[in-house]
Amino acid sequence: MMTPELNSPQIGEEQIEHLERLSNACAVSGDESEVRKIVLEEVRLHTDEVKVDALGNVLVSKLGSAEHRLRVMLSAHMDEVGLMLTHEDGEGIYRFDVVGSISTTDLAGKAMWIGREHVPGVIGLKPPHLGHGDDRKKPIDIEDLHLDVGPAKGKEKVGDRATFATTFIRLGPSLRGKALDNRLGVATLIELVKYAPSNIDLLAAFTVQEEIGSRGARVAAYAFNPDLAIVLDSTPAYDLPAWETDENVR
Repeated sequence: MMTPELNSPQIGEEQIEHLERLSNACAVSGDESEVRKIVLEEVRLHTDEVKVDALGNVLVSKLGSAEHRLRVMLSAHMDEVGLMLTHEDGEGIYRFDVVGSISTTDLAGKAMWIGREHVPGVIGLKPPHLGHGDDRKKPIDIEDLHLDVGPAKGKEKVGDRATFATTFIRLGPSLRGKALDNRLGVATLIELVKYAPSNIDLLAAFTVQEEIGSRGARVAAYAFNPDLAIVLDSTPAYDLPAWETDENVR
């Protein structure tokens, strides 16, 4: 039995810088071009084959050297939740719809980046103290919210995606940033491509549209037809103090 050549990837300053760049990129489902560009720059010199399919997935093959190799697919999605501008009301005010699983109660007052130019904007809501009677207790509906980019017309337009304007920073040993679900997976998969073991054929799928139905992963799986597939994704850690008193969390 051949012992695989292992070069374990390390997490250092370079990898954190890559993660920062990935986190700050805007890639709401359906427009993952910013993250796709970064992925292609990082993996091109480390692959036997790389291509972008019709849906926008980046499909990378890194072939091993051992005999009787398994075809192992590793998948990480490039997209994130966000908004899509649906109608312009004039003077820099837009209506929008959500892309992915987002609660409208979490949107009021949020700063946003719109489009590929990262045009800054903010989501506005009528202040509660200006409401009347039961209006104050009424759940926030998406029709109550508007995205304001200011009266000076920028490069934003109907159809653009918008994402949360949360810049990546370090907080001691912790990291704060947007879309760490799943830029952590993307950054990890990039490193695995660079340090692929020799006893498998590594098939790396950087996929699109996971937040609206895992569409890219389904297409990638058919394209690669692997013997084994592993998904790299992010989920709540449940290790914050608040979870310890929540009886609903197991």
